[in-house]
Order: sequence, then structure tokens, then C-alpha cells
Amino acid sequence: MLKLLDEAGVSKKVRVLVVAALLAEKAVLVFVVACVALAALSGYRAYFQVRAVELETGGGVLRGGSVVRASVVTSGRTFVELKLEVSQGGRTETLAAREVPKNYFAAVDPRSQRASVEASLTPETMSSLRAGPAVLRATATGRPQWLRTPPPEVREAAVEIRHDGQVP
Repeated sequence: MLKLLDEAGVSKKVRVLVVAALLAEKAVLVFVVACVALAALSGYRAYFQVRAVELETGGGVLRGGSVVRASVVTSGRTFVELKLEVSQGGRTETLAAREVPKNYFAAVDPRSQRASVEASLTPETMSSLRAGPAVLRATATGRPQWLRTPPPEVREAAVEIRHDGQVP
């Protein structure tokens, strides 16, 4: 390109302007491609907010003092609520709940957020449950993004409730 400008007898000032315009065009193109890539990644993270949910039951038998735990990995795009519940019959008892924070610059920050909740079964909680089978449930629920609320991610485990002094 510069060779053509030299052959045409164009002044040095015009050549500098032409080179600057070409570099600016390339810079704008790189910027637009970077913005499109970030928008695509951000959109994916808005759609799939919960990446993983894990539930630890502590062996499948719950007694007074038993510790249960749920953990979640989120996209960091928005807040996610993590709940740990035990269900038996038609009754559901919430053992623990936590709101997982979003990233500070959520739209462009691709880092995951990790969080967990842990609950120890107190005598009060145990008194509301009968001895026998139950379901321990961890639920992670994202927030609305782009007029869409994602379905909750649920992990369940069958457990048995035993009260102190009960023989297996």
C-alpha cells in the first residue's frame, strides 16, 4: 500500500494519515470481535447459571448431631440460592439456606463462584421427623436473566431417620 502511495507521488502527511486509518480500522475490528466473544460467553453464563450441585449425606442415616452438606458451583453471572431440606411424608424442613454471590463485574468476569451450606441436625429438627425413610434435597435456584428464569438444579438422596436409642 505504501509503495502505491509512493509511486502516486502522495505527500508524507497523507501517507501517515492513510496508515493511521488502516491501523484504526484493524483496532476497531479487534475490539468488535472481543466484544462479541465476551457477549457470547456472558450469554452462555446467563443461561446456564448453576454448573454443579453436590450433596453429602454422611452415610445415609441421619441421627441427632448428624452433619449434612450441600455445595454448588455457579457461573458467577447472578445470585443463586442454595437450600438444603429434608422431606418426610408431606412435611419439608429447611435445614440451611444461603445466597451465593455474583461476581462484581458479572457480565464480563468469567470466574466461577463456589459456596456450600452445612447443617447439623439439632434435637428440635429431629423432634419434627419420624423414624424411617426420608429424602434429603439440595436445590440451587438461579435468578431471572433475559426474561428467563432457569429451572432449579436439584440433587436428592434417600436417607433414614433414626432417633437416639433406636436399634437399626
